[in-house]
Amino acid sequence: MTLNNSLMPHYRQAALKFALFFITAALALVMPATESFAAAAAPSDPAEEYMQKQEYSKAAEVYSKLLQDDTDNVHLLFNYGTSLNFVNEQTRAVEVLSKCSALLEKKLAAKHDTVEAELLAHVYNNLSKCFVSLEKYDDAINACQLGLKRSAGLSWLYYNLGDALKQKGEPLKALDNFQKALALDPSDISSSLKIVECHYTMENFNEAGKILTELAKFYPENSEILFNLGSVYYKQNKADEAIKIWKAIAEREPESKFGRISKDWLSELKVSVDTSAKLMAETIECKLMNFAFLKPANFYVAKFSESTENSIFMLSSHIYDETNKNTAEISLSVSAQALAEPQDYKRFAKEWQKNQASSGQNFELISEKEMSVGRGAKPGLIWEYGAQYNKVGIKGATAAFITNGYAVLIWLNATPSTFSKAVKDFYGLMNSFTDIGAAE
Repeated sequence: MTLNNSLMPHYRQAALKFALFFITAALALVMPATESFAAAAAPSDPAEEYMQKQEYSKAAEVYSKLLQDDTDNVHLLFNYGTSLNFVNEQTRAVEVLSKCSALLEKKLAAKHDTVEAELLAHVYNNLSKCFVSLEKYDDAINACQLGLKRSAGLSWLYYNLGDALKQKGEPLKALDNFQKALALDPSDISSSLKIVECHYTMENFNEAGKILTELAKFYPENSEILFNLGSVYYKQNKADEAIKIWKAIAEREPESKFGRISKDWLSELKVSVDTSAKLMAETIECKLMNFAFLKPANFYVAKFSESTENSIFMLSSHIYDETNKNTAEISLSVSAQALAEPQDYKRFAKEWQKNQASSGQNFELISEKEMSVGRGAKPGLIWEYGAQYNKVGIKGATAAFITNGYAVLIWLNATPSTFSKAVKDFYGLMNSFTDIGAAE
């Protein structure tokens, strides 16, 4: 399975102002610049559960009611303000978070408390995010500076300070703060992308290209990185390379934001795009392990590797998230691993559940059932779960079973709002799984 990577003929640059587009909405890459404070409520608190599920409107309603009887509870105020920000009620969020910061400043003036000082830094962080959304950049800068006095090690404060400075038209100062954020958290891809934006704004296309090229090595399936690498190529008068990247994105994921923009830009460049073949369901065979499955029509193969010991097929799709108002990248994967000795599928499944729980936060097993998997009716365990990975709330499903001496996993990662659509493809792929040569 390969995309059409044939070289495009040379095209003269059109009079188009191609720019960078950043979403950072892919599940594996998001690093939100706002957060909730988990210590505010017990795990059984419905408001905290709503926050974990990204049902922010419901969370805001609960926090509002709780505050009626506890008006100066700084933890409740913080989470209430944060939930309001997520539902785009920034003006009200500023009022709530400002009250929270004033109460904490008063407490800390009377007696220093490390935990409350850290909370105050987070309050200023979320205040700055609200101010940026309201285009009050000087207020955002001031909030970040106050936050850094309380916690100089909070990378998000440098990130938001950089964001406010960039929006204010000071990319060089912004660059310095994004670099500080990245130094504190080297895994934060959003800081790297902001550094790219700054270089792009200052027309340092070579520096922007170097960073995107390195990111593409680690995330070869990420359309956001590839799309923007194409934009940099175009600015470097490498139209052929830009077109090749945009064409691949437009053909493999025509419904995603980057797919649509790529298609529009290619249209202006008079480059045709054929999306019909990429949207078809297709049988994928792993001949080294003798199994096959049907790739759903709206997914493309983002990455795969095969061997007699380990094989993995990573599929991606894009579904519009009605709650977050963005396009979410959905991952659906199939992996198989050779077993050194016979193993019960239930034991294998439980080990994988533990791995999922330890890899994220707030792991919740929503449902679990035994059922036959694939055309060969292999006994398997299927479960649905919720969790947070890299600060992103997800809802997923996994099937675990044994076939021909291999332990097989089929798993889906979606957002809570897109799960109901994506899970249909999960069950469709699972039911299509078959051993090559098995009777139909």
